[in-house]
Amino acid sequence: MTNKINFSKNWNNKLSSDIFTTIRKHNDYFKEGQDYMIFLDGNPVFSACLQNKFTASLSTIPSTLIMTDTGYTYDKSIEIFRRMHKKEDTQDVLNMTFDLLVFKKNK
Repeated sequence: MTNKINFSKNWNNKLSSDIFTTIRKHNDYFKEGQDYMIFLDGNPVFSACLQNKFTASLSTIPSTLIMTDTGYTYDKSIEIFRRMHKKEDTQDVLNMTFDLLVFKKNK
């Protein structure tokens, strides 16, 4: 398996669930129906299949989904996204395009 996704942190303990989300800067790398090896801090944990990909600006992703994904309040979550992406783009993070990805662990 060549597709990989690395998590630097197990946000909201999501990797313990059979179904979990992640919000990533938009990228054509993510394809529905494809398997991905999930890494936590560089270590392989399990494989999962991408069930759904929703592409939108961060400002249009419902705040409840953002908070559930990160485990933080909406304001703290946006602060985290700004910090993570401040060097990548000159526009405000709320106007950047992201992918809300829904994965299911492979058995």
